[in-house]
Amino acid sequence: MSTLSHLTKTIADAGQSLETLPGPDNQRIAVLPHGGRVLGLFAAEGDANFLWTSPALDAADSARAMFASPGWTNTGGDRTWLAPEIDFFLPNYPDASVYVQQKSLDPGRYSPRREGDSIVLTNRLTPRASRAGQDLSLQITRSISWAANPLHGRDRSTGILPVPEDAENPGVSPGAMPATAVSSQACPPRVDVPPPPAKTANPPGAMPATAVSSQACPSRADVPPPPTLRYAGYTLRTRLEALAPLPAAVGLWSLLQLPHGGRMLIPTRGRRQPRLWFGRIAPADLTSADGLIAYRMNSPGEHKIGVRAADCTGRLGYLHQVGREWSLVVREFQLDLSGSYVDPPWDSPGELGYAVQVCNVSNPALGNFSEMEYHSPALLPSASPRECENVSQVWAYRGPPNAIRDVARRLLGEAAASSQ
Repeated sequence: MSTLSHLTKTIADAGQSLETLPGPDNQRIAVLPHGGRVLGLFAAEGDANFLWTSPALDAADSARAMFASPGWTNTGGDRTWLAPEIDFFLPNYPDASVYVQQKSLDPGRYSPRREGDSIVLTNRLTPRASRAGQDLSLQITRSISWAANPLHGRDRSTGILPVPEDAENPGVSPGAMPATAVSSQACPPRVDVPPPPAKTANPPGAMPATAVSSQACPSRADVPPPPTLRYAGYTLRTRLEALAPLPAAVGLWSLLQLPHGGRMLIPTRGRRQPRLWFGRIAPADLTSADGLIAYRMNSPGEHKIGVRAADCTGRLGYLHQVGREWSLVVREFQLDLSGSYVDPPWDSPGELGYAVQVCNVSNPALGNFSEMEYHSPALLPSASPRECENVSQVWAYRGPPNAIRDVARRLLGEAAASSQ
């Protein structure tokens, strides 16, 4: 389990710095200036990271070797790249046999600073656009701050979310009282109820057969108080500035790496089919329903799909199970249907308009992770203004399975809650 204390020590032993942003209820954001990444998101000091990080960061020796490598340093977490991919990563396009991460972009030379409750990272870069054959003079600024729990109601300062009464009874519809629960009218409320004990009776992945109402009489020792969902979240403001006239279009490309083996949930406007970018995806792993594309990401190799901006809703979700708990990471991002989305499939450079991409990666060289990606409208060579900004928020939850499903329903829609 990648905890904040372990990650901090390993990064320091490898000769790098890790900026930490404390939040409410002991939540933490870890920011790595090397590569300009949000490397960790933690609901509590000893809790597991919601984001994927490279196994090389598990030990100081392997971390040092990775940072010293002349190749791409894929530490994990949340990063910003540039689009179109065929311009900034395929130097010999249309020949796609060579893929290069330009050093001025990643890791770049991000300089960190504190501005109030935010960590700000700035990188000046001169990437080359392959089709134009010219360099661009740019600046990327990433500002990271806390995002309050969108489901917490009036008290938005805390990350703790009470589990709905039906949250651990898989046979009960959302909002209904479980048939085996104690009536909420059985006794007056108590204020001295202890915090929820850890549950160990159920094997990993199993759901309890019964549930107890959170309003039930707590006088009996065998009636536990309700469990809680843990939450952490952040707001990311990313600004792209053109410091000189642009010879080619350029847009922000945001990529969030998450633990492999989960299910990506893409809410859509009606029933939509994704575009295959590369790879081969089994029909059973990729489904389209009214209001949702669901992609089970557990295959070896590299496989990627894209969804047009007009078909998206501005939110993405990723559902992942570890033992008896589930996690849900939701990203909300800005959509501009009048904007220029300039990242095409590699085999069709004139096919534009894609805002969302999802990539399954599982190979020894790159690691094993699921990537949640979105694009922002591009700056065009003849357009003004010469800068653009995109704001997104990441909301992450961990807890009992049916409670996570309830959060998915509320943030991503009914179709997402029923996806398994």
